[in-house]
Amino acid sequence: MKKTFQKIGRPLMFGLFMFTAFVVNAQSNPNSAISNVNQQVRGIFGSAANLLLGIAALVAIVGAIHVFSKWSQGDPNTTKVASNWIAALIFIALAAIIIRAMTGVQ
Repeated sequence: MKKTFQKIGRPLMFGLFMFTAFVVNAQSNPNSAISNVNQQVRGIFGSAANLLLGIAALVAIVGAIHVFSKWSQGDPNTTKVASNWIAALIFIALAAIIIRAMTGVQ
């Protein structure tokens, strides 16, 4: 039941939220309502992209400390651990860039 809600419920709730925002704004002027909802959604995704970049900064700090700890202990797998952390950083940064590109947020 929980997996079904995750697959169907979350997008459904998001759609209902957007529909409600549209209906509330659409009572006066439909064109301005659409542009208002558009700006609200872009604002949400812009904040999400900034949050992802903040998370990437924290991951970079934690990863650097972890790799330095392994390196100072003489662990032979330091390059493997470092490459894993760098791959995680690249993934998070690309996710933020893709969100900004898809929504047109600067």
